[in-house]
Amino acid sequence: MAAGLFLATCPPAALAQCKVVQLAELPVTMENGRPVIGAKINGADVRLMLDSGAFWSVISYAKADELKLALAPLPYGSSIKGVAGDAKAKLARVETFTLANTPLKNVDFLVTSGSGALAGMLGQNILSLMDIEYDFPHGFVRFFHVEKCGDKALAYWSAGRPFSKVDLPRASGLRQSTETDVFVNGKHVKAIIDTGAGTVIDRQAAIRAGINMAGPDVVPGGSIYGIGSGSKPSWLATVTSFKIGAEEVKNAKLRIADLPTGHDMLIGSDFLVSHRMFVSNSQSKT
Repeated sequence: MAAGLFLATCPPAALAQCKVVQLAELPVTMENGRPVIGAKINGADVRLMLDSGAFWSVISYAKADELKLALAPLPYGSSIKGVAGDAKAKLARVETFTLANTPLKNVDFLVTSGSGALAGMLGQNILSLMDIEYDFPHGFVRFFHVEKCGDKALAYWSAGRPFSKVDLPRASGLRQSTETDVFVNGKHVKAIIDTGAGTVIDRQAAIRAGINMAGPDVVPGGSIYGIGSGSKPSWLATVTSFKIGAEEVKNAKLRIADLPTGHDMLIGSDFLVSHRMFVSNSQSKT
């Protein structure tokens, strides 16, 4: 099934005034389960993780130093929060950030530690500017301009096959996260699409969904990592039902952890590698 949060909308011919214009297409490579794209910062090639769960784009201290970027304090504090804890951060303004041969001027990046061999992460301050298709099954991410398409579904690749459409919360200005509703064991759970993480449900949300953390079916699942130097323990459990949009998976295995992000669940890149998803920020649908 080609599902997704919103497998959005119509081929342009389906509505006379509907315009769906592809602005760019970038190849995506999966590295250690995370999607990686290429870009340029002030003309220098960089590799960034595509991270729809990050409210802002991030570059590492090491890469900022290599590119001789000037650093400034954050206007709202000195740290940012991630799945595994907090990390000290500063701010850098990039004179020219080039994505898919399109130069963007004066783009702000958070600067923090980590990222391994990558320069950093591409977050919602850029991703939410356009409609975006995550086509990880075929190794691409595509950016679109959608105009006058109303509420029509934009899953142009479906060719009559079934797909799901899910409403997103309305956003004024930049979207900080791509949120959606899912159901675990029939219980409503608020989730975000986080391409920079694996799928995981918060422990308290899991308990509300009827998962017995002391039961024999819940087993240790190893540690999870994110921004910062810390880690969090996780558990694995099999749930009777996991439903997103019109797609329901029976006896699904979910990872459980304590999430400090304020979200009940992260729908991660492990889900997207088998689901083609069109996030229509213009329609607030996925």
